[in-house]
Amino acid sequence: MAVDSFDGVLFLLQNLLAVGLVWGWLGISGSLPLFLKGFNMV
Repeated sequence: MAVDSFDGVLFLLQNLLAVGLVWGWLGISGSLPLFLKGFNMV
């Protein structure tokens, strides 16, 4: 029982990590052009 719940927690953590990485990459790739535009203006 405890092992099953532990596996479930690991599975959830792995999913959260994957989603976080995807959202982080999207956020970085989405804000980078704006950052470069602002940097070129300076």
